[in-house]
Amino acid sequence: MKDRTNPLFLVPILLALAVIALPEPSLSATSAERDTLRGVKALNVLVKARLGDEGAQALGITEAQLKADTEKTLQEAGIKVAGNVRPYLLLVVSVISISHPTVDGILAYVYTAQLKFRQGGVIDSTGERASVTTWDETRFGATTPATYLDVRMRQTINTLVDVFVRDYLAANP
Repeated sequence: MKDRTNPLFLVPILLALAVIALPEPSLSATSAERDTLRGVKALNVLVKARLGDEGAQALGITEAQLKADTEKTLQEAGIKVAGNVRPYLLLVVSVISISHPTVDGILAYVYTAQLKFRQGGVIDSTGERASVTTWDETRFGATTPATYLDVRMRQTINTLVDVFVRDYLAANP
C-alpha cells in the first residue's frame, strides 16, 4: 500500500520543530555588550536585504524603506544618526519563500532579521585595527500568507531596534 501523506501537512510541523529547537532570544545585551555602546555620540545605519528568490523580491521590501524606518526610531529616541560615520548599526534581513512542486504558489515565507552594532577595534593576535561587532541580536519568523510578511517582519525589526535603543540609553544615560 502506497503512503499518501500530504506533503503540505509537514510544513507547519517542520516550522514548529524549528521554533522549539532554537534557543530563547535574550531580548537584552550582556552588560559587556551594553558597555561597548558607552560614549557613542552618533552612528550610521546600513541595511542589507537578502531576498532569496523571486517570491520574496515581489513583496516590495526595500533597503531604503527599512533604513528610513530604523533611522526614524533611533532619532525619536534621541540617538544621533549621521551618514558616512563609524560606528554603524547594520540591519541584515533575509527572506525566502517555501513552495512545493505539487502545489501552485508559495506555502510560507521564512525570514531572519539581525541587528549588529559595529565599531573600530584592535585584533588581539595581530594588533591590526578592524571593524568588529560589539553588540548584536537576531530574530527569525515564518508566516503565511504573504500579506502578513511585511507586518510581522517590521514588528520583528522594531523589536530589535527597541532592544538596541534600550541598551544604548542604559549605556548613555
